[in-house]
Amino acid sequence: MMGTIELQRDYFKENKTVFFTNNEFGVSLFRYPSGIEAIELTNSRGRMVVLPYMGQMIWDLEFDGVDLKMKSMFSQPKKVERIVDTYGCFAFHSGLISNGCPGSNDDHEMHGEMPCAGMDRAWIEVTDIGIKVIGQTEYVKGFGHHYLATPSVEMFKEKGFIKMSMNVKNLSGAEMPLQYMCHTNYSYLENAVMKQNIPDGVFKIRESFQAM
Repeated sequence: MMGTIELQRDYFKENKTVFFTNNEFGVSLFRYPSGIEAIELTNSRGRMVVLPYMGQMIWDLEFDGVDLKMKSMFSQPKKVERIVDTYGCFAFHSGLISNGCPGSNDDHEMHGEMPCAGMDRAWIEVTDIGIKVIGQTEYVKGFGHHYLATPSVEMFKEKGFIKMSMNVKNLSGAEMPLQYMCHTNYSYLENAVMKQNIPDGVFKIRESFQAM
């Protein structure tokens, strides 16, 4: 079975509402007291909460009874423009024109413009292997950069992991910088191991930090 369901902001109410179910998945929509829309996806292994209109943050993630998100002082997402003012999610898309912590010669926002960007539209795709939440936002300035960003996150049938993706298309007639980071905030787990498939020689860890 395959299908696409376009979402509308007025689908999200204060009380959690079941939006879609099948033998493996459940999709519920709700709105936090702060006014932020949220989608809760569940499979036989766990649950994930996505903020479809706020940078498509992954607010909560839990598999096999283990809460994977770091502990924070935020009990819910806040309606803000800066990630530091709602720093309680499991993961967010960092960038895209600028990224990271600003240095002494930088004037960009911490982690760039994407973490709290408002999505112009959001939809759900149901496939034979999973459920994917997709969003889209157009960044445009009168005398600046112009791009279309399409983030997505997918939960799979009977699997204890998710797949986050980001597609960026430059809509201007000039080159644009692209600085992207998938920013995850994992909880500390005793003897846990993190792996990556990027060769060690292709990046350098920053050793100096700007005071915040």
